[in-house]
Amino acid sequence: MKRPLLPVRAALPGLRRLAPWAVLLALPACSGVIDSSEQPVTVFTDPPGAYCVLSRNGATLGVVSSSPGLLHVDNSKQDISVRCSKALHENETAVLAASRRDLSIGQIVVKGPIGLAVDAGTGATHEYPSAITVFLAPLSFETAEKRDRHYARQKTRMAREATAAIARIEQNCAEPLTRLCENKISAVKAARDAGIDDLEARRLRAKIGRG
Repeated sequence: MKRPLLPVRAALPGLRRLAPWAVLLALPACSGVIDSSEQPVTVFTDPPGAYCVLSRNGATLGVVSSSPGLLHVDNSKQDISVRCSKALHENETAVLAASRRDLSIGQIVVKGPIGLAVDAGTGATHEYPSAITVFLAPLSFETAEKRDRHYARQKTRMAREATAAIARIEQNCAEPLTRLCENKISAVKAARDAGIDDLEARRLRAKIGRG
């Protein structure tokens, strides 16, 4: 069940206390089910004040009427689409990718294979990043120099985020890298290259001046 949106200032103290991975709470031995199947997600935009719709498999999960805002979503194996719009800016869609929780061997043994199977069915073994930032490009710029600086920063940011994602994949993979890890790295690189190409296309079609 989704909870109502909270003002982001009230929500942030709680977010700072969250660990990178959701804590798996100890339940009675006969239960074996991971505690929570929902989590908070904070949507930021640059610039702020955007209207954002979160959806999954075509169904709306919730709305942030003016970013930043916080929404509770049910965990699932399926990614969440975050579509944002703001006056005088291009619409933008980003993806909250579902990832498997970091279950340790000890936790799996304690909870048992039956409990793990139940959790996998409810989506509780998967989670989303606790926050996402969606960058909205202006439809026009005062000068070509400002336009080029804006898109140069976005390309640098995209390349930096891809490098960090690849480093995390390599850190979590055994040596030598498995085929699965290599495929993940290739997917990150392909997404990075496609994203940079898209930014260049946006740069070229952006208008110069206020007319």
